[in-house]
Amino acid sequence: MAGPEAGLVRGHAARWALLMGLALAAALAFPGTGVPAAAGRPPALHFIGALLYDAVLLAPFWALLAFYRRETYRSLRELTFVTVLFAVAIAAAALVVHWAPDRPELSPVPFVAMVVTMLWSGRLAVFAAVTLAVLIGAQWIFPDQAALIFGLTGGVAGALSIRMIRRRKSIYPTLALMVGAYVVTSLALGLTFAWTPSAMLVSAAWGVGVAVVSVAVAQLAMPLAESATHVTTDLTLLELSDPARPLLKRLALEAPGTYAHSIAMANLSEAAAEAVGANGLLARVGCYYHDIGKLARPQYFVENQPRATSPHDQLDPAESARIIREHVEAGLALAREHHLPDVLRAFIAEHHGTTKVEYFLDRARQGGVAPLDDRAFTYPGPRPSSAETAIAMLADSAEAAVRALADPTPDASRQAITRVVAARVAAHQLDDAPLTLHDLDRVQTEFARVLGGMYHDRVRYPVPPGEVAGEIPRIRGA
Repeated sequence: MAGPEAGLVRGHAARWALLMGLALAAALAFPGTGVPAAAGRPPALHFIGALLYDAVLLAPFWALLAFYRRETYRSLRELTFVTVLFAVAIAAAALVVHWAPDRPELSPVPFVAMVVTMLWSGRLAVFAAVTLAVLIGAQWIFPDQAALIFGLTGGVAGALSIRMIRRRKSIYPTLALMVGAYVVTSLALGLTFAWTPSAMLVSAAWGVGVAVVSVAVAQLAMPLAESATHVTTDLTLLELSDPARPLLKRLALEAPGTYAHSIAMANLSEAAAEAVGANGLLARVGCYYHDIGKLARPQYFVENQPRATSPHDQLDPAESARIIREHVEAGLALAREHHLPDVLRAFIAEHHGTTKVEYFLDRARQGGVAPLDDRAFTYPGPRPSSAETAIAMLADSAEAAVRALADPTPDASRQAITRVVAARVAAHQLDDAPLTLHDLDRVQTEFARVLGGMYHDRVRYPVPPGEVAGEIPRIRGA
């Protein structure tokens, strides 16, 4: 076997080798699984059984990644981090068994669930918590089901609660949910297994301590986790959305028209992304940075030009197209210089896809330039590969199309939006994006709703005696 097939097999082998390595770590960490070694049975056979036992418990999570979380499964960096994270949890559980075997509340599962939630998603974190809780709680060294139950409830509570953290004060509801889960679990187990009231109280107190420590350690670990996986979390996106960030501050001061367009586009993209179940925050922040390349030559873009003045009037259409196209490469260069994450660089590269600079291409055709090379008028791409970048592409064109209408009535705006979307679909610009026709219809509906509020009719104020009618709207901000 050679070529792509061999590479595919090697890729899968490396990923499932991580699973077996993790199962090996579990078999070494815990002195046996399932039941104690039978008398007279060779220890090697019992160890092999323990290894397979742990591998079977871990395999469903790897299968979930392979079939339903392919972007994480394909990234060996991310999958290695998951393996290390699970290994840390297994090692921590082994230490608990050694130093405090009667304290099942000290399960490290909540910490893992929180990190996975902040890096990827709450759904994946819940499955990770269940997998780890079963792996740890099913070891024969635990006398009852308490380790399994505390791992499950603590892990699921951690996965569900940490999603709410976007501001510092959001940490309190997170802690409250986790503390509540541990208190209820201690009460349930205490009543089931006839614990004394003091034992239930002590168990709940340990649970509270685990909740506080898990939240604190997860927060401290996140910068390292993001650096190791190259995954950008919502907390980082919120930091990058600050208008005082150097690039955004420059954009507002040096290219105010582009900055205003980016804000309008961000409003459209966030609303549409949330309507189709995509990441609205990522769509918004991506739009903030999508046109930073225009900082190289802001005066060559119409939104930054004074009325009736354009430097393109003195240039050849091909030269003008080259300057317009270069804002993509210039933006990527600025993104690298300022260490913007890959998810934001994708908006810079993909928001025009491989479309053409139609205005200057049309001018060149009218000028009779021959032979005409369309590649000189085509953006470098690539085409949008995510729902968020595809929506940003559509928002970029839709906002400009509606802004150009002389009378942006709801019907006229909706027709302009429909034409923009149809043109991008016909040009195959959305072929690589995970958007269905139903999603596109919802995107158009959100665009029409948001743009209807942005470009609405203005109130005509009466003209006071002695004032110039044309000045009234400008002075009063109408």
